[in-house]
Amino acid sequence: MNNLTVRAKLTWAFGLLALTVLLISCFAVKSLSDANQRFEGFVNGIAERVDTAGQVRSAVSRRAIAARNLVLVNSLNRPGI
Repeated sequence: MNNLTVRAKLTWAFGLLALTVLLISCFAVKSLSDANQRFEGFVNGIAERVDTAGQVRSAVSRRAIAARNLVLVNSLNRPGI
């Protein structure tokens, strides 16, 4: 390394720094991509849970209405009771 000119030493140092920046940039892009995928999974998971809760609520409401209608029909068919 002592036999190299200042220009060669600076070229090697710049190349090493450029390679280091490139590796760190690749790692950062990969980390951001992973974080984005986790966030999408979180948001989509919440949306699916909200949709399922809405379906359950709707089914419960339909069941309650059907039970009420059944009681009304039975009470109208048997007026003495």
